[in-house]
Amino acid sequence: MLSNGAAATGVAAALFFLLIRRKCGNRMMHDGPSIYGDESFMAKLRGATMNTQIASRKTFAILRIAAWSLGAAILIVPAIAMQFSSEVNWGPGDFLVMGSLVLLVGGAIEGISRMAEGGRLMKYALAGGVLLLGLAIWVELAVGIFD
Repeated sequence: MLSNGAAATGVAAALFFLLIRRKCGNRMMHDGPSIYGDESFMAKLRGATMNTQIASRKTFAILRIAAWSLGAAILIVPAIAMQFSSEVNWGPGDFLVMGSLVLLVGGAIEGISRMAEGGRLMKYALAGGVLLLGLAIWVELAVGIFD
């Protein structure tokens, strides 16, 4: 059940829409060409917004695929190098730890990109911090630099 305030807001929004519709007529609300010869304002607005959203989703999907592929490559490179050199000697535990690190860092970056508040710069800074932390953990596990 709606409260009185919510019902009043809904009624006010409906009245505002009807008032705008009456003042502007069909030239603002239809999707086809207007009497002035080009697309209506609303059609242009919807088209620009849709195209921008679709482009950003495609870009985000491509970046996700590239990032997770890089994470998989981090695990594949030592596995291939072990076939050709005795200097690379990873055991199952090493692959498990590195796989966990890749999953945690990748999951954290993906969570930041989807849920962090703030602008693009804030998201990049947080993702960069997580990436640097993951790199520091990797270096510590590899060579023990922080002893």
